[in-house]
Amino acid sequence: MQKEAIILISIVATMVPTLAFVMVALRRVSSPLVSSAAGDGSEWRLTFLARQGRKYRLCMRYEVVFEGGEDDFGLVVDYRCTTPQGEIRERAGVGSVTPPERDRYVGSSYKNSYTGVMGNSRQKATFILATVGPFPGPAELVAEGVVHVSSGANLVNGTVYFC
Repeated sequence: MQKEAIILISIVATMVPTLAFVMVALRRVSSPLVSSAAGDGSEWRLTFLARQGRKYRLCMRYEVVFEGGEDDFGLVVDYRCTTPQGEIRERAGVGSVTPPERDRYVGSSYKNSYTGVMGNSRQKATFILATVGPFPGPAELVAEGVVHVSSGANLVNGTVYFC
């Protein structure tokens, strides 16, 4: 009986940090507070009144279909995020076919899902464009930009949001 209790305690001790890590990762790209559809080549804009003392993330959720293996596409977001603390202007990209004319390659994504059957692939994921705040008082956040997808890829669904 004592041996089983030790095994159970060991299992719980290894599961708790793992669950905590997963919970933090999911919270990083939580539900949208305000969102905008973001299609290939079309402009999007978000405005949001941020609360005092809290950080916010500007995220991009996408679903793209393409030919080839995992990450054989390119998705680039040219954006500008304006806050009372200043402005962030960047060209961020995901996928192995992103152009070299970018400011940042995004290597981390959340809620990632990939399926591929005989060269036809579909990938869904969310990545963080920017983290802003906390602010000393209520603050207006404005983000705007354009999404571009590589040749041969199709953006089925794109959403930019603050969370």
